[in-house]
Amino acid sequence: MGTILQGLLVSQIGYDLDEQKHAVFRHTNRDGFSDDAAFSLTSIPSGETIFSGYARYWGEIWGSHWWILDFTKCFDSGEFLLSVSTDTKIYEDQIQIGENLLWNETVETVALTQFEERAYLARNGIGWKDCGADWRELN
Repeated sequence: MGTILQGLLVSQIGYDLDEQKHAVFRHTNRDGFSDDAAFSLTSIPSGETIFSGYARYWGEIWGSHWWILDFTKCFDSGEFLLSVSTDTKIYEDQIQIGENLLWNETVETVALTQFEERAYLARNGIGWKDCGADWRELN
């Protein structure tokens, strides 16, 4: 058997308070992670466990097996430590949950990157690629 790949995958940006909140656990061995493994969210400032749940097996794709950690029902915002354990190791990662977090953390970066790319691709160096005029989009 090849190298065993396993790990906890979370949103690097964070999670919106009122939206679905999922992390996934990946393992190349179907028996490498329990279908009912417990996970928890612990508040970083206080150390208090504010949410706990159980992993749910999703299936196999890309040579790995995937389990979903669903903490959608967590209604607290802030900085948290997401923890899940296998038979041999504890996996932890820091996450953030907040109101409109994805928008607030990405709108400026995405808008500027998109605008610069469109200007670069435009025939005359300004505006949309498909118009080539001197007017520009304002997102």
